[in-house]
Amino acid sequence: MASIYHPPDPEVYKATDSIEFLSDSFDQILNDDPDAKIVVAGDVNQLNIKEFTHQHVLQQMVKTPTRE
Repeated sequence: MASIYHPPDPEVYKATDSIEFLSDSFDQILNDDPDAKIVVAGDVNQLNIKEFTHQHVLQQMVKTPTRE
């Protein structure tokens, strides 16, 4: 299971770096165990994860904002 928090306006890193880290981590996990089940939970705010979810064949369960 993975947990992610992407602040609305990150000052310490680029958004693409966080996506790349997640992608590399997924690749490593699946390389070590091709039958692994991966669950990602968290708050991505405005982080564009569409390409990431497509690349790793993930399905986003929450499709509407959970707050205002």
